[in-house]
Amino acid sequence: MNHPLLNTAIACARAAGDHIMQWSTRLDRLDVTIKSPHNHVSNIDTECEEKIVAIIRKRYPDHAIMSEEGNTDHAPKTGRIQWIIDPLDGTENYLRGIPCVAVSIAVIVDGVQDVGVIYDPFRNELFTAIRNHGALCDNKRMRVSTTKQLNESLIAYDAPHHHGIQAAKTAAAIVTTQRCSLRSFHAAALSLAWLADGRLDGYFCFGIQPWDSAAGTLMVHEAGGQVTSLTDKHYLHSGHFVAANNNIHKELTDSMHAQLQKTETA
Repeated sequence: MNHPLLNTAIACARAAGDHIMQWSTRLDRLDVTIKSPHNHVSNIDTECEEKIVAIIRKRYPDHAIMSEEGNTDHAPKTGRIQWIIDPLDGTENYLRGIPCVAVSIAVIVDGVQDVGVIYDPFRNELFTAIRNHGALCDNKRMRVSTTKQLNESLIAYDAPHHHGIQAAKTAAAIVTTQRCSLRSFHAAALSLAWLADGRLDGYFCFGIQPWDSAAGTLMVHEAGGQVTSLTDKHYLHSGHFVAANNNIHKELTDSMHAQLQKTETA
């Protein structure tokens, strides 16, 4: 499909991905700053962001941008379109030589997720989604898995450091009570893309940011899955949500709520 916003997002993702790969064998030469415990930013994060922003600004100078590393206009100048970007999702993995990272780019039109692109540069996999037009991995249609029981499922989860204890307790309780398999890849966008492609059956998170989830949650929806906030806020704004295939979504969501209630009353 010839979709200008999608084409631009893909160009941005590939430009950032190329830069990530160029530095992947020179990690000892990176300039790394500590933002908070277990939360680093490198020159690759900022340089990839600059490359993405430059492409967007050249093609769409009036569009707003929200980005993890600070190139942010909080309100669209046209009142309609905003780009949400994570130039390097999985920075901690990347800095340690773990090839589990992604570039994540979403486009919001009139407040609704319209386009999503996630690029895995190490595997050269491109995940894309357009609202009401489905989701693709390298031009092949993505569908969520058909796993029917939570105790047969492979579930991923993410949480930043300040939510780590809550996430660990909830994860342990879910494994103990539901007997599912659990993974944490520390790259939320990639986990959501894998969920959309049927490689994972479910996903939950605490406190992640819109740039982590905006593209991936659109893909889950377009691949036939569901996303539900664990608070009274929209999942993009709460950062606490469950995503899963239709068969296990309710059971996983109910289990999450039950465990959170236990935590609150403990």
